[in-house]
Amino acid sequence: MPEKIKLFLSNHCQPCLDARAIIASGKVTVDGVESRVEVVDADSEEGLKEAILNNLDRVPSAVTSTGKHCRIDIDREKNTLIVECEND
Repeated sequence: MPEKIKLFLSNHCQPCLDARAIIASGKVTVDGVESRVEVVDADSEEGLKEAILNNLDRVPSAVTSTGKHCRIDIDREKNTLIVECEND
């Protein structure tokens, strides 16, 4: 089972808006497994603080509960958000 993933999204970037739409449809894979992610509003004060604590410098960004950073991609053919996290 994949770790819990936090996805930091803004309301002011097109990739973030695309990711939000795909998440709403439920088509998310984390390390190849269909998963759910927690969306953090990077525009909010609390979301910005959390992004800074996780050393994130852009949106969209994703991080695991253990602090590993993840790569985000969109498969437009399958309308799926793909999240791949660093391995130890």
